[in-house]
Parts: sequence; C-alpha cells; structure tokens
Amino acid sequence: RISGKSTPTETVFSIQDNGRGIPEADLPKVFEPFGRAGTPDVPGEGMGLAYVQTLVRRHGGRIWCNSRVGVGTTFSFSIAHNPLKEIQPAEAEKVEG
Repeated sequence: RISGKSTPTETVFSIQDNGRGIPEADLPKVFEPFGRAGTPDVPGEGMGLAYVQTLVRRHGGRIWCNSRVGVGTTFSFSIAHNPLKEIQPAEAEKVEG
C-alpha cells in the first residue's frame, strides 16, 4: 500500500508491505551503508536504503521505518516543500552526518 499526505511544510509518503518484517534489533542499521537486516537468503548489498536516505536528506526531508516481524514494514519519508539550497560537495558530508 502506498499513501501520501501533505502538510504546510512537507509531503510525507508511506510504503507499507505485509512481508516478513524486520527484527527490532536490526532496525537501527537498515539505513547504514552495507547494513543488512539479518536476511542472508535475500540478495543485495545493503546500499539501497542508505542511498535513499541521502537523497531524501538532500531534499530537506527525513526517512524512517516501523516494522513487526510476521506482520510487515512501513517505510515513510518526507520531502520539504521548500528544499534546502543547492549543496556543494564539500557541504554534503556535514548534512549527511
């Protein structure tokens, strides 16, 4: 399920599934580069969500997730209506930290 909601300052999008869910202990690392949620049977390098987080932050937004094992996961992100000024490469590290 995909949904969206607009506020005066941002638009929030949510993507919900009814998959296997992410164990609570793995949630803090899902946005880290090469972070994997304890699923060796699922292919991937663990870079996708780290990349998405960088893009969202560069648009003045934020990203988060809620998950329950056996129920599913909801990823949500916001995009600011008035995005940040263009970020120069030297400034990008400051924003990402």
